[in-house]
Amino acid sequence: MFQALTILITILVGVIVHYIYNFVIKPWIKENREKKKSTLFYLILFLVLLLTIIQFFPKKLKVESQATNTRLDSLIDLNTEQVALNAEELEILKKILKNQELKQIESPISTSKTKNLLSNNTTNKHFNEFIKQYNLKEYDQAINILTNLYKKVCTKKCKSPIKKVLAILHNNRGSELSDAKNYQDAVLYFDKAIEFNKNFIEAYYNRSLAFKEMEKYNKAIFDLKKTLEINPHFSKTYYTLGNTYFKIKEYDKAIASFTQNLISNPKHFESHHNRGICYMQQNRYKEATDAFNKCIELNPKRTEPYMNRAVINAFNNNRKQAEKDLDQAYKLDPTKKLKIEKIKKTFRL
Repeated sequence: MFQALTILITILVGVIVHYIYNFVIKPWIKENREKKKSTLFYLILFLVLLLTIIQFFPKKLKVESQATNTRLDSLIDLNTEQVALNAEELEILKKILKNQELKQIESPISTSKTKNLLSNNTTNKHFNEFIKQYNLKEYDQAINILTNLYKKVCTKKCKSPIKKVLAILHNNRGSELSDAKNYQDAVLYFDKAIEFNKNFIEAYYNRSLAFKEMEKYNKAIFDLKKTLEINPHFSKTYYTLGNTYFKIKEYDKAIASFTQNLISNPKHFESHHNRGICYMQQNRYKEATDAFNKCIELNPKRTEPYMNRAVINAFNNNRKQAEKDLDQAYKLDPTKKLKIEKIKKTFRL
């Protein structure tokens, strides 16, 4: 819609300029040439007027794109999901590492090996060291300790709870790397976590966030859909899916995802707000305004809906309401001064 309007206005300006030059300026120059009147001044005046027209229309055309250029990323919760080992899991792990529940292991080590392993209490020592490193969140150290013990007490096909714990450790380390913006290495840890636990929902979700930051949006969407396949009610999945669709300009799918999230969480501010942004991108200003009104109802201290509503009002020549919204945004957060001034300059408020 916006591109089509730009082309139409450009053609219209070109036709007007062509008409003025050929039927007004050119005949006037020819008529007055013999009178030796200087036409330079009038030509310059004409060019100034032409440049003014050209400058004016693009500004009006860019209003919409500038208006909707809200940083959606600033509202996305990019915190990855770390998973804590509960007391029950630790107790199971301790028993397995002490070889007291070998019946849970498909390919247990032999009795002689068990006796040798327990004779010097080595396993218990390793377990205590593992707990120490885990509590310090030194996940790589904890992984190394547990992996060595894992190789001793079960085979690759073993379905021991040790695999579940290793999955958690790899996920948590990947989460740390992701929070440090080392997304490429984070993905490797999430891969490993999923290898240990094929239905590890947090690992799929976290990997989707890393893929999204790497701009691998299709892979991110795949992981988010896998997350919903495992648990259709997993927190934030529909919301993150909506944000990812927004990145690839699939606005209808983004709106559907935000709407789905609002079914289970009708007071989710960010879903209402980002759905409003999508409506703005589609020039659906009535729906966008309704979304921002709902945001203000949910949290009147957030500045984003006031600023976006101001943009819509200004675009629709409702200048007083636009100025009122911008004034309110500034009162709530003076640090938004530059953004507010940019909006005012764009719309000449």
